[in-house]
Amino acid sequence: MIRFTSILMLIFLVQVVNAQVPGGEIAGDSLIEIAQSRVDSLRDARNDRIDAATERFDRLSHVEFTMDFMNRVVYMGRNWGIRGSQVLLTAGYYHRTGVYGEITGYHLTKVPKSAQNDPVSPTLAQVDFTLGFRKQLLEGWNADVAYSYWWILYGTSVFRNELKNSFDLNTSYEYRNFLVTADVYFMWGKTSNVEVTFGLGKGFNIYHIFGNDRLTITPTFNVGAGSTTGMIKKYKPDTDPYSDSLANLGHFRLLNLEPALPIEYRIGPVDFTFAASLEIPRNIVDPAESTLGTKPFMLYQGTLKFFIGKKSGT
Repeated sequence: MIRFTSILMLIFLVQVVNAQVPGGEIAGDSLIEIAQSRVDSLRDARNDRIDAATERFDRLSHVEFTMDFMNRVVYMGRNWGIRGSQVLLTAGYYHRTGVYGEITGYHLTKVPKSAQNDPVSPTLAQVDFTLGFRKQLLEGWNADVAYSYWWILYGTSVFRNELKNSFDLNTSYEYRNFLVTADVYFMWGKTSNVEVTFGLGKGFNIYHIFGNDRLTITPTFNVGAGSTTGMIKKYKPDTDPYSDSLANLGHFRLLNLEPALPIEYRIGPVDFTFAASLEIPRNIVDPAESTLGTKPFMLYQGTLKFFIGKKSGT
């Protein structure tokens, strides 16, 4: 605060000199430019310190607690007929070497039709166990690889065994707040699905709203492609008259388009993100099939993270 006050006083004195000294306009303008440059440098340095502190903390060994809320149950860019919302609670440990482990519990607000006659309550619909590794490969380039085991607690025994494992490979590159992402998500059990997502976004940062904090707004456009063989078998048996046309969805193809607007607020060990996206399903075989979610719909997601770590890597 003292530095900024001193610079403002310097600008004021320059104006006084300009008004009283003949020929002082050029020198005065130069001093104003120097003072403004100094103000910009101090502001950038303060902003850089926030970015550096955030990145340094994330790289240290720490524990994360996360709560996610989604207004719809969405799978591969589609609404598969499971109504209601879902809440996810995650606890994870992230070591400075990049190795991490997570456990996630899913809560569904409404019972899916497949679970109405099932004795297991959907209050805890699914638990995931994840082991992964993430690392910064180069400046701005990050990669994350993870394996998850799904413990599904609702639906018939056949449904529970359809998909029980997943392997996720994610990479992103950021340059001057432009962000490019790519993700390959492979799921398998008695059947298998694969989803590939590409994204492009541009981040805008706002600093010092309530102190040493940062607000990031990142307009993003994602494209999803893949195959949905496993879910098709669940909803459409081989004897169904539409099975031939629906089987085409088992081939790798464009699945959905997703313009999105994530807004992230980070202050110290707390991170909150709200994202609104328009899900646009593509290559729906039969428009009359309501279970496949043929119409575009809005998806809202809120994420609250709390970090617990030490000031030095341990």
